[in-house]
Amino acid sequence: MNLSLYITNRIVFNQRRGFSRFIIIISLVATVLSVATMIISSSMVKGFRYEIANKIYGFWGHIEIRSFETFNGYEDEPLVYDQKLEANIRAIPDVVHVSRFALKPCILKTENEIESLILKGVDDKSTGAYAVKIMEGEHRTQPDSSGANFIVLSELTARRLGLKLGNKITIYFAAEINGNTQLLIRKCTISGIYKSGLSDFDKTYALCSLDFIQKMNKWGADLSTGYEVFMKPGVTEDQVSQASESLHYNTLNSFMAAKPLRDLYPTLFDWLELQKMNELIIIILMTIVAIVNLITMLLILILERSRFVGIMKALGARTSFISKLFIIQSAYVVAFGVLLGNIFGITICLLQRYFQFIRLDEETYFVSYAPIYFDWFYIATISISVFVIAVVTLLIPTIIISNIKPSRVLRFS
Repeated sequence: MNLSLYITNRIVFNQRRGFSRFIIIISLVATVLSVATMIISSSMVKGFRYEIANKIYGFWGHIEIRSFETFNGYEDEPLVYDQKLEANIRAIPDVVHVSRFALKPCILKTENEIESLILKGVDDKSTGAYAVKIMEGEHRTQPDSSGANFIVLSELTARRLGLKLGNKITIYFAAEINGNTQLLIRKCTISGIYKSGLSDFDKTYALCSLDFIQKMNKWGADLSTGYEVFMKPGVTEDQVSQASESLHYNTLNSFMAAKPLRDLYPTLFDWLELQKMNELIIIILMTIVAIVNLITMLLILILERSRFVGIMKALGARTSFISKLFIIQSAYVVAFGVLLGNIFGITICLLQRYFQFIRLDEETYFVSYAPIYFDWFYIATISISVFVIAVVTLLIPTIIISNIKPSRVLRFS
């Protein structure tokens, strides 16, 4: 049996009382809490970013394709439907759905209120049309047999204007007809009330049929503002950018452009990126806390066992051998602390995922509860990194062992 392991096991597992046992427990608890905090904060930050990004992508798709002119406006130059082009877009790796859409600014008028909105016309097969959560009614945008038009308002807009499901509203449009700007008026019925959870979108957009906007613009059925390209869940931003570049340079003609959604809403995505910095700061601080506690523990153990160190040196043990004993003992504490920290942190995350006991203000944070996303590789990386950094750092306090003189220690023992 390895001598250093045998001696370490005798020391570790026979500490029934004493100040050193208390210090070890304190250091163990600190390590557990530090690792658990890293896992919980990391899972929540990733969950938050993942949830918000999915809401944005669900509403708009990962990539938008429009004419060059319409990227700076809402309704300048429509695209003509091209079945071959759509097939080529679908052939891009990781693309799961392609749908057409159209945008139209309008004024919504009720008996007492006037509100400016942007109508987003979607076809019945649009993933984006069904990505929002329908709170009341149904996602019905196509006209019925009588020709009545339907619209889906956000819960935020409906509450602000005092509208309810089934209410009829008047919508005013400005349209270019034969070179002249004319005011068009249409009556619509609220068929549904949606909630995306993104207040910037909810207060700006209402959903209708693509056909409705085509009629308002005097477009044919083959015209639309552009395409929404939806990619499979879990794709990275790099994959989205690569797909967008592939579309832009290899698939589209010179009058069209493809842009990843990040380029269209940079402020929102930059805000999500800032959460990475918060996550990094928490991890660094918790790592420092754990290491400081472990170093303190090891220093106290060495000083409390100075007589043991003196005896070992008197028997001919080398300083490196004695240092190894203390490092192995500390490694036991670190390993056990990391293990318990993983169990504790993952348990808290699972409870939050299924019971959602940490609630948030949805209008401020875009989610009603703290979401959880497990990145098992990242969790394993945190655990291994904490263990390695802690053990390597613990080599520093063992320098004090070389300064312990057997003659002095044994004389006053």
